[in-house]
Amino acid sequence: MKPCSEPGFSQQTSPRRCCNDAARRFFLWLAARLAIGLFFLGVSLYSAVAGAASDVWMTEFTSRSVAEPVPLAALVGRWDARLSSGRQAWTRNRLVTGWRRDALSLAYVQRYDYAMRFSEDTAELYWRDRNDQPLPAGRTYDVQLRARHLRAQGVRFGWHHQVSGGWYAESYLHLLQGQSFQDGRLSGQLAAGGQLYTGDAIITYRYSDDKLLDHDFPSPAGQGLAADVRIGWRGERFAAELDIQDLWSVMRWQDAPFTLGTLNTEGRAGEGLSLQPLLSGRRGGSNYTQSFPHYSRFMLADRRPGWQPQLAGEYFQDRLLLQPGLARSFLWGTVSTGYEMRYRQWLVGIADRDNRWRVQVGTDRFRTEEARSLTLAITLAIPF
Repeated sequence: MKPCSEPGFSQQTSPRRCCNDAARRFFLWLAARLAIGLFFLGVSLYSAVAGAASDVWMTEFTSRSVAEPVPLAALVGRWDARLSSGRQAWTRNRLVTGWRRDALSLAYVQRYDYAMRFSEDTAELYWRDRNDQPLPAGRTYDVQLRARHLRAQGVRFGWHHQVSGGWYAESYLHLLQGQSFQDGRLSGQLAAGGQLYTGDAIITYRYSDDKLLDHDFPSPAGQGLAADVRIGWRGERFAAELDIQDLWSVMRWQDAPFTLGTLNTEGRAGEGLSLQPLLSGRRGGSNYTQSFPHYSRFMLADRRPGWQPQLAGEYFQDRLLLQPGLARSFLWGTVSTGYEMRYRQWLVGIADRDNRWRVQVGTDRFRTEEARSLTLAITLAIPF
Protein backbone atom coordinates (compact mmCIF):
# COMPACT_ATOMS: atom_id res chain seq x y z
CA MET A 1 0.00 0.00 0.00
CA LYS A 2 1.35 3.42 -0.95
CA PRO A 3 1.59 6.23 1.59
CA CYS A 4 -0.98 9.02 1.56
CA SER A 5 1.45 11.55 0.10
CA GLU A 6 1.90 9.54 -3.10
CA PRO A 7 -0.47 10.12 -6.02
CA GLY A 8 -2.05 6.66 -6.00
CA PHE A 9 -3.27 4.25 -3.36
CA SER A 10 -5.81 1.54 -2.70
CA GLN A 11 -7.21 1.28 0.78
CA GLN A 12 -10.24 -0.11 2.59
CA THR A 13 -12.34 2.36 4.57
CA SER A 14 -12.18 2.42 8.34
CA PRO A 15 -14.49 4.06 10.90
CA ARG A 16 -11.60 5.28 13.03
CA ARG A 17 -11.27 9.07 13.27
CA CYS A 18 -7.93 10.88 13.08
CA CYS A 19 -6.88 12.95 16.09
CA ASN A 20 -4.76 16.09 16.28
CA ASP A 21 -1.60 15.85 18.33
CA ALA A 22 -1.34 17.63 21.69
CA ALA A 23 1.00 20.37 20.50
CA ARG A 24 -1.25 21.41 17.61
CA ARG A 25 -4.31 21.45 19.85
CA PHE A 26 -2.45 23.63 22.37
CA PHE A 27 -1.49 26.20 19.75
CA LEU A 28 -5.03 26.23 18.32
CA TRP A 29 -6.38 26.71 21.84
CA LEU A 30 -3.92 29.56 22.46
CA ALA A 31 -4.69 31.23 19.13
CA ALA A 32 -8.45 31.04 19.72
CA ARG A 33 -8.18 32.68 23.11
CA LEU A 34 -5.87 35.39 21.82
CA ALA A 35 -8.37 36.15 19.06
CA ILE A 36 -11.24 36.35 21.54
CA GLY A 37 -9.18 38.57 23.81
CA LEU A 38 -8.32 40.94 20.96
CA PHE A 39 -11.99 41.04 19.97
CA PHE A 40 -13.19 42.09 23.39
CA LEU A 41 -10.37 44.65 23.60
CA GLY A 42 -11.60 46.11 20.32
CA VAL A 43 -15.18 46.12 21.60
CA SER A 44 -14.11 47.96 24.75
CA LEU A 45 -12.27 50.62 22.72
CA TYR A 46 -15.28 50.97 20.41
CA SER A 47 -17.63 51.39 23.35
CA ALA A 48 -15.37 53.96 24.98
CA VAL A 49 -15.15 56.04 21.81
CA ALA A 50 -18.82 55.77 20.91
CA GLY A 51 -20.13 56.67 24.35
CA ALA A 52 -22.83 54.96 26.35
CA ALA A 53 -25.79 57.23 25.75
CA SER A 54 -27.38 55.16 22.97
CA ASP A 55 -25.41 51.92 23.22
CA VAL A 56 -27.21 48.58 23.14
CA TRP A 57 -25.78 45.24 24.20
CA MET A 58 -27.27 42.56 21.96
CA THR A 59 -27.16 38.79 21.97
CA GLU A 60 -28.80 36.53 19.41
CA PHE A 61 -28.91 32.75 19.30
CA THR A 62 -30.67 30.97 16.46
CA SER A 63 -30.83 27.26 15.68
CA ARG A 64 -32.79 25.69 12.83
CA SER A 65 -32.57 21.97 12.02
CA VAL A 66 -34.36 19.64 9.60
CA ALA A 67 -34.01 15.90 8.94
CA GLU A 68 -36.31 14.34 6.35
CA PRO A 69 -35.48 10.57 6.29
CA VAL A 70 -35.19 9.98 10.07
CA PRO A 71 -35.61 12.05 13.26
CA LEU A 72 -32.80 14.44 14.15
CA ALA A 73 -31.73 12.36 17.16
CA ALA A 74 -31.42 9.26 14.96
CA LEU A 75 -29.67 11.21 12.21
CA VAL A 76 -26.73 12.07 14.47
CA GLY A 77 -26.84 8.59 16.05
CA ARG A 78 -27.29 5.13 14.55
CA TRP A 79 -30.30 5.83 12.30
CA ASP A 80 -32.25 3.40 14.51
CA ALA A 81 -35.67 4.77 13.59
CA ARG A 82 -38.31 4.21 10.94
CA LEU A 83 -37.11 5.39 7.53
CA SER A 84 -39.27 7.94 5.72
CA SER A 85 -39.13 9.55 2.31
CA GLY A 86 -36.67 12.43 2.22
CA ARG A 87 -33.76 13.98 0.37
CA GLN A 88 -32.34 16.55 2.78
CA ALA A 89 -30.94 17.13 6.25
CA TRP A 90 -29.48 20.38 7.49
CA THR A 91 -28.78 22.55 10.50
CA ARG A 92 -27.88 26.24 10.83
CA ASN A 93 -26.72 27.65 14.17
CA ARG A 94 -25.61 31.19 15.04
CA LEU A 95 -24.44 32.90 18.22
CA VAL A 96 -23.92 36.67 17.98
CA THR A 97 -23.08 38.97 20.88
CA GLY A 98 -21.83 42.52 20.81
CA TRP A 99 -22.64 46.22 20.82
CA ARG A 100 -24.71 48.53 18.64
CA ARG A 101 -24.73 52.31 18.56
CA ASP A 102 -26.98 54.15 16.14
CA ALA A 103 -26.10 52.96 12.62
CA LEU A 104 -23.12 50.78 13.52
CA SER A 105 -22.68 47.47 15.33
CA LEU A 106 -19.77 45.23 16.21
CA ALA A 107 -20.19 41.66 17.45
CA TYR A 108 -18.47 38.35 18.01
CA VAL A 109 -20.06 35.53 16.00
CA GLN A 110 -19.95 31.74 16.00
CA ARG A 111 -21.57 29.54 13.37
CA TYR A 112 -22.05 25.80 12.92
CA ASP A 113 -23.68 24.58 9.71
CA TYR A 114 -24.34 21.28 7.97
CA ALA A 115 -26.21 20.92 4.69
CA MET A 116 -26.75 17.53 3.03
CA ARG A 117 -28.68 16.60 -0.10
CA PHE A 118 -29.01 12.99 -1.20
CA SER A 119 -31.15 10.61 -3.19
CA GLU A 120 -33.74 8.53 -1.39
CA ASP A 121 -31.81 5.43 -2.48
CA THR A 122 -28.72 6.78 -0.69
CA ALA A 123 -30.69 7.30 2.51
CA GLU A 124 -32.10 3.76 2.29
CA LEU A 125 -28.67 2.21 1.72
CA TYR A 126 -27.19 4.04 4.69
CA TRP A 127 -30.17 3.08 6.86
CA ARG A 128 -29.76 -0.60 5.89
CA ASP A 129 -26.03 -0.44 6.55
CA ARG A 130 -26.47 1.11 10.01
CA ASN A 131 -29.23 -1.33 10.96
CA ASP A 132 -27.66 -4.46 9.37
CA GLN A 133 -30.64 -4.98 7.05
CA PRO A 134 -30.39 -7.15 3.89
CA LEU A 135 -30.85 -5.76 0.41
CA PRO A 136 -33.87 -6.77 -1.69
CA ALA A 137 -32.78 -8.76 -4.74
CA GLY A 138 -33.12 -7.41 -8.25
CA ARG A 139 -32.85 -3.72 -7.44
CA THR A 140 -30.42 -1.02 -8.53
CA TYR A 141 -29.80 1.92 -6.19
CA ASP A 142 -28.91 5.40 -7.41
CA VAL A 143 -26.25 6.78 -5.04
CA GLN A 144 -26.06 10.58 -4.89
CA LEU A 145 -24.75 12.67 -1.99
CA ARG A 146 -23.74 16.32 -1.60
CA ALA A 147 -22.51 17.29 1.86
CA ARG A 148 -21.22 20.63 3.18
CA HIS A 149 -20.19 21.62 6.68
CA LEU A 150 -18.65 24.76 8.18
CA ARG A 151 -17.72 25.69 11.72
CA ALA A 152 -16.22 29.15 12.18
CA GLN A 153 -15.95 32.13 14.50
CA GLY A 154 -15.07 35.75 13.97
CA VAL A 155 -16.22 39.35 13.99
CA ARG A 156 -19.39 40.79 12.46
CA PHE A 157 -19.60 44.42 11.36
CA GLY A 158 -23.10 45.82 10.89
CA TRP A 159 -24.58 48.87 9.19
CA HIS A 160 -28.17 49.84 10.01
CA HIS A 161 -29.94 52.33 7.75
CA GLN A 162 -33.30 54.01 8.38
CA VAL A 163 -34.97 55.34 5.23
CA SER A 164 -37.99 57.64 4.97
CA GLY A 165 -41.40 56.13 4.49
CA GLY A 166 -40.86 53.32 7.00
CA TRP A 167 -38.17 51.54 4.98
CA TYR A 168 -35.00 50.21 6.60
CA ALA A 169 -31.99 48.19 5.53
CA GLU A 170 -29.27 46.31 7.42
CA SER A 171 -26.07 44.83 6.03
CA TYR A 172 -23.52 42.67 7.78
CA LEU A 173 -19.98 41.62 6.93
CA HIS A 174 -18.49 38.60 8.72
CA LEU A 175 -14.72 38.17 9.04
CA LEU A 176 -14.37 34.47 9.82
CA GLN A 177 -11.70 32.13 11.12
CA GLY A 178 -12.46 28.59 10.01
CA GLN A 179 -12.38 25.79 12.60
CA SER A 180 -13.59 22.77 10.61
CA PHE A 181 -15.20 21.95 7.28
CA GLN A 182 -16.47 19.17 5.01
CA ASP A 183 -17.23 19.51 1.31
CA GLY A 184 -17.85 16.42 -0.75
CA ARG A 185 -19.78 14.65 -3.49
CA LEU A 186 -20.56 10.97 -4.05
CA SER A 187 -22.13 9.64 -7.26
CA GLY A 188 -22.64 6.05 -8.40
CA GLN A 189 -24.80 2.92 -8.33
CA LEU A 190 -25.25 -0.24 -6.30
CA ALA A 191 -26.99 -3.28 -7.83
CA ALA A 192 -28.36 -6.22 -5.86
CA GLY A 193 -28.59 -9.49 -7.86
CA GLY A 194 -29.86 -12.86 -6.75
CA GLN A 195 -26.93 -13.70 -4.47
CA LEU A 196 -24.51 -10.76 -4.58
CA TYR A 197 -24.56 -6.99 -4.63
CA THR A 198 -21.92 -4.86 -6.33
CA GLY A 199 -21.47 -1.12 -6.43
CA ASP A 200 -19.13 1.66 -7.45
CA ALA A 201 -19.17 5.43 -6.95
CA ILE A 202 -16.96 8.42 -7.70
CA ILE A 203 -15.96 10.43 -4.65
CA THR A 204 -14.67 14.01 -4.47
CA TYR A 205 -13.99 14.92 -0.86
CA ARG A 206 -12.39 17.90 0.93
CA TYR A 207 -12.22 18.11 4.71
CA SER A 208 -10.46 19.27 7.85
CA ASP A 209 -11.12 15.93 9.60
CA ASP A 210 -11.56 12.79 7.51
CA LYS A 211 -14.83 11.13 8.56
CA LEU A 212 -14.63 8.38 5.91
CA LEU A 213 -11.00 7.21 5.82
CA ASP A 214 -8.06 7.21 8.18
CA HIS A 215 -6.29 10.10 6.46
CA ASP A 216 -3.76 11.57 8.89
CA PHE A 217 -3.16 15.12 7.71
CA PRO A 218 -2.55 18.42 9.56
CA SER A 219 -5.69 20.50 10.06
CA PRO A 220 -5.89 23.30 7.49
CA ALA A 221 -6.12 27.00 8.33
CA GLY A 222 -9.18 28.80 7.00
CA GLN A 223 -10.10 32.46 6.63
CA GLY A 224 -13.14 33.86 4.94
CA LEU A 225 -15.89 36.42 4.49
CA ALA A 226 -19.68 36.25 4.47
CA ALA A 227 -22.30 38.91 3.80
CA ASP A 228 -25.90 39.12 5.07
CA VAL A 229 -28.60 41.60 4.05
CA ARG A 230 -31.94 42.50 5.65
CA ILE A 231 -34.48 44.91 4.19
CA GLY A 232 -37.92 45.78 5.49
CA TRP A 233 -40.80 48.20 5.70
CA ARG A 234 -43.09 49.17 8.60
CA GLY A 235 -46.29 51.02 7.92
CA GLU A 236 -49.27 51.85 10.09
CA ARG A 237 -51.20 48.74 9.05
CA PHE A 238 -48.68 46.35 7.53
CA ALA A 239 -45.03 45.29 7.82
CA ALA A 240 -42.71 43.23 5.64
CA GLU A 241 -39.14 41.97 6.00
CA LEU A 242 -36.65 39.93 3.95
CA ASP A 243 -33.49 38.49 5.50
CA ILE A 244 -30.83 36.82 3.31
CA GLN A 245 -27.94 35.07 5.05
CA ASP A 246 -24.79 34.06 3.19
CA LEU A 247 -25.81 36.20 0.24
CA TRP A 248 -22.13 35.98 -0.60
CA SER A 249 -19.64 33.75 1.18
CA VAL A 250 -16.12 32.50 0.62
CA MET A 251 -13.83 30.49 2.90
CA ARG A 252 -10.25 29.83 1.79
CA TRP A 253 -8.54 26.81 3.31
CA GLN A 254 -4.77 26.45 3.10
CA ASP A 255 -3.35 22.97 2.49
CA ALA A 256 -6.77 21.35 2.83
CA PRO A 257 -6.72 17.53 2.64
CA PHE A 258 -8.54 15.85 -0.24
CA THR A 259 -9.56 12.39 -1.37
CA LEU A 260 -10.39 11.77 -5.04
CA GLY A 261 -11.15 8.35 -6.42
CA THR A 262 -13.60 5.49 -6.89
CA LEU A 263 -15.36 3.38 -4.27
CA ASN A 264 -16.00 -0.29 -5.05
CA THR A 265 -17.94 -2.68 -2.86
CA GLU A 266 -19.50 -6.15 -3.02
CA GLY A 267 -21.17 -8.63 -0.69
CA ARG A 268 -23.93 -11.18 -0.30
CA ALA A 269 -27.40 -9.76 -0.87
CA GLY A 270 -29.15 -12.13 1.52
CA GLU A 271 -27.06 -11.06 4.50
CA GLY A 272 -27.18 -7.79 6.39
CA LEU A 273 -25.75 -4.93 4.34
CA SER A 274 -22.29 -3.88 5.49
CA LEU A 275 -20.66 -1.26 3.30
CA GLN A 276 -16.88 -1.73 3.48
CA PRO A 277 -15.83 -0.36 0.09
CA LEU A 278 -12.37 -0.40 -1.41
CA LEU A 279 -11.19 3.06 -2.40
CA SER A 280 -8.77 3.57 -5.29
CA GLY A 281 -7.53 7.05 -6.10
CA ARG A 282 -5.28 9.71 -4.70
CA ARG A 283 -5.01 11.85 -1.58
CA GLY A 284 -3.04 14.90 -0.61
CA GLY A 285 -3.48 18.53 0.29
CA SER A 286 -3.93 21.79 -1.60
CA ASN A 287 -5.58 25.18 -1.21
CA TYR A 288 -9.36 25.11 -1.50
CA THR A 289 -12.16 27.70 -1.67
CA GLN A 290 -15.48 26.81 -0.07
CA SER A 291 -18.83 28.59 -0.25
CA PHE A 292 -22.17 27.95 1.47
CA PRO A 293 -25.72 28.08 0.06
CA HIS A 294 -27.95 31.11 0.62
CA TYR A 295 -30.56 30.98 3.36
CA SER A 296 -33.55 33.36 3.19
CA ARG A 297 -36.36 34.27 5.55
CA PHE A 298 -39.31 36.59 4.98
CA MET A 299 -42.26 37.90 6.96
CA LEU A 300 -45.50 39.71 6.07
CA ALA A 301 -47.59 40.95 8.99
CA ASP A 302 -50.79 42.85 9.70
CA ARG A 303 -50.16 45.47 12.44
CA ARG A 304 -53.77 46.45 13.15
CA PRO A 305 -55.16 46.04 16.70
CA GLY A 306 -56.45 42.65 17.77
CA TRP A 307 -55.43 39.37 16.21
CA GLN A 308 -52.83 40.03 13.53
CA PRO A 309 -52.43 37.49 10.68
CA GLN A 310 -48.89 36.79 9.56
CA LEU A 311 -47.14 34.87 6.81
CA ALA A 312 -43.52 33.90 7.40
CA GLY A 313 -41.30 31.59 5.44
CA GLU A 314 -37.87 30.16 4.72
CA TYR A 315 -36.09 29.21 1.52
CA PHE A 316 -33.09 26.88 1.62
CA GLN A 317 -31.78 24.12 -0.66
CA ASP A 318 -34.71 24.52 -3.09
CA ARG A 319 -37.27 24.15 -0.31
CA LEU A 320 -39.86 26.88 0.32
CA LEU A 321 -41.24 26.51 3.85
CA LEU A 322 -44.36 28.61 4.46
CA GLN A 323 -45.47 29.49 8.00
CA PRO A 324 -48.91 31.11 8.31
CA GLY A 325 -49.66 32.35 11.80
CA LEU A 326 -51.29 34.82 14.17
CA ALA A 327 -50.01 37.37 16.68
CA ARG A 328 -51.71 39.28 19.48
CA SER A 329 -50.39 42.34 21.28
CA PHE A 330 -50.95 43.00 24.98
CA LEU A 331 -49.87 45.78 27.32
CA TRP A 332 -46.75 43.85 28.33
CA GLY A 333 -45.77 42.39 24.95
CA THR A 334 -46.71 40.12 22.05
CA VAL A 335 -47.56 36.42 21.68
CA SER A 336 -47.38 34.74 18.28
CA THR A 337 -48.00 31.30 16.87
CA GLY A 338 -47.37 29.74 13.48
CA TYR A 339 -47.51 26.46 11.58
CA GLU A 340 -44.83 25.41 9.08
CA MET A 341 -46.74 23.32 6.59
CA ARG A 342 -44.13 21.13 4.90
CA TYR A 343 -42.66 19.59 8.06
CA ARG A 344 -45.77 20.21 10.20
CA GLN A 345 -43.86 22.26 12.74
CA TRP A 346 -45.73 24.36 15.31
CA LEU A 347 -44.04 27.57 16.44
CA VAL A 348 -44.72 29.75 19.48
CA GLY A 349 -43.11 33.13 20.14
CA ILE A 350 -43.20 35.70 22.93
CA ALA A 351 -41.66 39.17 23.16
CA ASP A 352 -41.87 42.23 25.39
CA ARG A 353 -43.52 45.38 24.03
CA ASP A 354 -40.17 47.14 23.39
CA ASN A 355 -38.63 44.10 21.66
CA ARG A 356 -35.80 44.03 24.17
CA TRP A 357 -36.18 40.27 24.35
CA ARG A 358 -37.81 37.69 22.10
CA VAL A 359 -38.05 33.89 22.29
CA GLN A 360 -39.37 31.50 19.65
CA VAL A 361 -39.52 27.72 19.81
CA GLY A 362 -40.82 25.24 17.26
CA THR A 363 -41.09 21.48 16.81
CA ASP A 364 -43.09 18.95 14.83
CA ARG A 365 -43.19 16.48 17.75
CA PHE A 366 -43.77 16.89 21.48
CA ARG A 367 -41.17 14.18 22.09
CA THR A 368 -37.91 15.77 21.00
CA GLU A 369 -36.30 12.40 20.20
CA GLU A 370 -38.92 12.01 17.44
CA ALA A 371 -38.61 15.55 16.06
CA ARG A 372 -37.58 16.07 12.45
CA SER A 373 -37.89 19.87 12.48
CA LEU A 374 -36.70 22.10 15.33
CA THR A 375 -36.44 25.86 15.82
CA LEU A 376 -35.00 27.91 18.67
CA ALA A 377 -34.39 31.66 18.56
CA ILE A 378 -33.49 33.93 21.50
CA THR A 379 -32.78 37.65 21.20
CA LEU A 380 -31.76 40.15 23.90
CA ALA A 381 -31.25 43.90 23.36
CA ILE A 382 -30.37 45.80 26.53
CA PRO A 383 -29.68 49.58 26.43
CA PHE A 384 -26.94 50.82 28.77
